[in-house]
Amino acid sequence: MLSPDYNEARREHFHFNLKLILGVSLTGD
Repeated sequence: MLSPDYNEARREHFHFNLKLILGVSLTGD
């Protein structure tokens, strides 16, 4: 079973990537 710390790290990493992708799509083009 995964530890809560691992899940939290995954969630923060996901949000980081999401902001990165949104930032690129908003400023890119």
